[in-house]
Amino acid sequence: MTDARAKVLELIQSKDKIDRLIEEQGRILEMENNVGMNTPLVDEEGYPRSDVDVPRVRAARHQIICLQNDRKALLKEIEDGLLAIHDVERTTSVEVPPQSSSAGANGYHHIEDGLSHGQHKTPFIRISDVSPGSPAALAGFENGDLITQFGSITSENYKKLNDIAEAVSHSQNHPLNIQAKREDQFVKLILTPQTWSGRGLLGCKVNPLK
Repeated sequence: MTDARAKVLELIQSKDKIDRLIEEQGRILEMENNVGMNTPLVDEEGYPRSDVDVPRVRAARHQIICLQNDRKALLKEIEDGLLAIHDVERTTSVEVPPQSSSAGANGYHHIEDGLSHGQHKTPFIRISDVSPGSPAALAGFENGDLITQFGSITSENYKKLNDIAEAVSHSQNHPLNIQAKREDQFVKLILTPQTWSGRGLLGCKVNPLK
């Protein structure tokens, strides 16, 4: 399992390196009159534009396309690796007693019986539409979970959904302590917001409680 986790971390580091290279090539396009990926490189008469270095722009665009393809392949490998870790840990935790710890792919989580064990008892958001293979799913989120703690946010300081969005954005690739009410139990999770093959950094919907 340690080797599998190390492999995933290595893949994430490779993805981060590709992201930096894409940013570097993007800055070249910005310096060339901010032409972007699809801006025409010829003028109205069909001649190469004189206000940009056309060969340089074409080379940068080609590099970005190649890097994006490599990034997509890495994201698939990362997702497969996380799913494999999750499957192994889920099967090895079947016989664990209810109050023992069991591992989740984004961190470790355990379930505490009874509400008296929860430090934060008042939910303020609800989780829905958890996508398979997403950071939320790998952390152990389930549809209908009522969140009572999201990082440093609790019902006492929560004001609006944008608070959650900011916490997620600021915590990309860093673990967040989560506590949720699930039926008559509290579930403690560790969620790491990160890019994956789907949209966003979580892979679930966060809904305010009315």
